Amino acid sequence: MPSIFEQPWALLGTAIVILFVILVIRMLMPEKRQWWQLAIPLILAAAAFGADYFVKTDLEQIKTVIKTAVDGVKTENTDLIEPLISENYQDPSHQTKKQLMSHCRNKLSEPVVEKAITRIAEINITRQNAAATFTVNIVVDPQSQLHDFQRIMLVKVMFALQKEQNKKWLIRQIEILELNKQPFTPSSINY
Repeated sequence: MPSIFEQPWALLGTAIVILFVILVIRMLMPEKRQWWQLAIPLILAAAAFGADYFVKTDLEQIKTVIKTAVDGVKTENTDLIEPLISENYQDPSHQTKKQLMSHCRNKLSEPVVEKAITRIAEINITRQNAAATFTVNIVVDPQSQLHDFQRIMLVKVMFALQKEQNKKWLIRQIEILELNKQPFTPSSINY
């Protein structure tokens, strides 16, 4: 069920209903009219948008991490990616965060991605851990060496995330699940 912190529509709907009730009461009992009565729905509407804007839920934070990571790859900006990676990062190809970032700096030193479209398939959140599965449609940069082999790639990725003590979500593992709808194994691509 959506939270009022994720979408303002529940509180906004309540504000509209309260506005109609107040207008009806003011029409039926003109002697009870007060200027502040109309302020109640306005305050509720402002609270709806304020809660949505200022309070970031776990789901919203995880979506932001995914978007920022994809933007970092797209713009070849490893400085954008590095703060998203947990200090205890580990995957089958990279034993540490330092190894992963070294690999990223090496691979992102040349243009790779011209355009990337992300579609989040599933995000499962438990207290301090989360798993996010998403696909990225990648249009390969014409200046990239990959462009000679493939112009468009569909990559299915899984991020394992953990919630740090400062309440930020960081990536603790990245796994490529599929490449062009084929199961992916690290040996299938030359690192």
